[in-house]
Amino acid sequence: MDHNEMDSRARLADRVVNRDRDLPGEQVSTIPDGMSQPDRRGLQEHRGIADGTQAPTNESLREVAYSRLKAAIIKSHYHSGQFLNVSILANELKIGRTPIHEAIMRLDLEGLVDIVPRKGIVVRPATLSEARDIAAVRALNEAQCAAWAAERADRQNLARLDAILNEASRAIADRDVDRALWLDRQFHATISEIAGNRILAGILSTIHERSHRYWYLSFSSVMHMEKVQQQHTDILEAIRARDPLRASQMSRLHVEKFLENVTRLF
Repeated sequence: MDHNEMDSRARLADRVVNRDRDLPGEQVSTIPDGMSQPDRRGLQEHRGIADGTQAPTNESLREVAYSRLKAAIIKSHYHSGQFLNVSILANELKIGRTPIHEAIMRLDLEGLVDIVPRKGIVVRPATLSEARDIAAVRALNEAQCAAWAAERADRQNLARLDAILNEASRAIADRDVDRALWLDRQFHATISEIAGNRILAGILSTIHERSHRYWYLSFSSVMHMEKVQQQHTDILEAIRARDPLRASQMSRLHVEKFLENVTRLF
């Protein structure tokens, strides 16, 4: 790694850490009536884990370990190239070693860590080349997904998407990056569900997990979050109008704007 790349990554990490320090704490808002029961439960669980009010059960320890380790990497609390020790992580999170091991395996599959033989676990750096690869795959698959959703969405589906975007508007007004990001993912996951193709939905779920780190980096300002919200609105309006071509075009444009914003950070 040359000095310019090291400096670039250091500035990127500093930008994320400084941004988080300037953001206020999460503000609780009401959950929209139009949000489905699974979406409502997901939002409630997200809030509980985020603010520490939801105590983990034995069944949820694996998910808690995964969620907290992933968040720590995405927010640069664990820096690129840093080695992680399972015993130390277990002590920090007050969770047993087995859930930590299982979380590490998931993070390895998502490209957030590398398991190096005889050395241990190391945080994999975010790179512009990976962001470009992710964007290329997202653009192809999300465009098709949105087109199918435009053909198949019913009134209830549209109400779910409206409710997610309404809640996202409140999250942006609160400058709550974590909640806005979670709702961003719910918006895309719901479109995948509406499209009605389980294979494509599975592919996109994997891609979105891999994208999470770059989504967080791209949410660099309230102004950008508002732009993303408008892009989501444009996608939804194309789906509401039952216009597959426009829905596909708006989805491609959304991914292109995502990549433009991420590129400026490297």
